[in-house]
Amino acid sequence: MPVGKIRSESQTLAEHRLNYPALANKAYFNYGGQGTLSRGSLEEIQTAYQLVQAEGPFSMRMLNWITQELQRTRECFASELGGDPTSYAITHNATEGCNIVFWGIDWKPGDHLIITDSEHPGVHAAAEQVAKRQQLKLSMVPTAQNQADESILERISSTIDERTKLVAISHVLWNTGRTLPVAEIQSLCRKANVRLLIDGAQSAGVIPLDLAELDVDYFAFPGHKWMCGPEGIGALYIRPSLIDELQPTFVGWRGSMLGEEDKHTAAKFEVATSPFPLLCGLRSAIDLHQRWGTAAERYDQLLENVRTLREALSSIEGVSLVIDHQRAPSGLVSFSLIGKSHSQALKTLERERVLLRSIPTPDCLRASIHYLTDKTEIDRLVSCLKAVLAE
Repeated sequence: MPVGKIRSESQTLAEHRLNYPALANKAYFNYGGQGTLSRGSLEEIQTAYQLVQAEGPFSMRMLNWITQELQRTRECFASELGGDPTSYAITHNATEGCNIVFWGIDWKPGDHLIITDSEHPGVHAAAEQVAKRQQLKLSMVPTAQNQADESILERISSTIDERTKLVAISHVLWNTGRTLPVAEIQSLCRKANVRLLIDGAQSAGVIPLDLAELDVDYFAFPGHKWMCGPEGIGALYIRPSLIDELQPTFVGWRGSMLGEEDKHTAAKFEVATSPFPLLCGLRSAIDLHQRWGTAAERYDQLLENVRTLREALSSIEGVSLVIDHQRAPSGLVSFSLIGKSHSQALKTLERERVLLRSIPTPDCLRASIHYLTDKTEIDRLVSCLKAVLAE
């Protein structure tokens, strides 16, 4: 499993947070939407753009530089999430990675696609579109807020039939923070000879993962959320034995110009020109996390922060947590304010520079808790919520 670097005990979280300019003047709880960039990431991006302009944006040297940057980024992903770098296709975001899988499967009319009823709207829309155009049966497995893992596994198992080709789920549900038992779901799908696509938007950079050890089929994730990288860079991990089975839908120079030794790698799903200097910023972001602590150390800190917030929210009359902690060992804490408008509450909180978001279904507020979150931010959120409830 990727181990990262052991955190220096001499560096406190408060000192580490100084690397992130956006944390200086607000209480930030929106990592599940977009993380905050570090100074190092900003500087790496600026330096890379300056290099490109100094050398000439279109030149043999820049083409070689792009090739090297893409490879270094695949290696960086592998250092954080495991597996071989050749199993990673660089994308722009998690939704793009999911679409590569949706449209790359050899569907036949009447085939069966399964998703949950709590998928992100982008993935839900993509699933509906591929089902419509490929004449598929689309099933949605319900994910009741506090149902047992065994119940979800039984529902997926009973929904799979002889025409099922793909099950697509989120590792962590974007709306409630519910964490699904992906290892067990992958095992269930493997026994049924069904492929599994995991949307890792709310788990990559949060939950310690070794994608090779989990032996997952497909895992799509962004770099701009919990990894705190720039928007515009993500990846799709593909189990090595499935790379040749999945077919590219969009094709461009990056995939078509690969050498013979790379034609059977995940890079064949990469299309054309991207904001390549952003690769430097994302690697800098991941490196900074790894220098603070291992994936396990960061996760432990995150869970401690989550427990602190959940305990505080549980003590406030008028606040109702959406699901219990056992179902949500992630960074997302969803809760409702009884008798209050969540949209109005957001406006009040933002005036106080406390940033979180609302979720339409279920109707609730969602706070994203990072290992970077500190107690003063949590105290500030709790204080503002009490003021909102007292109005």
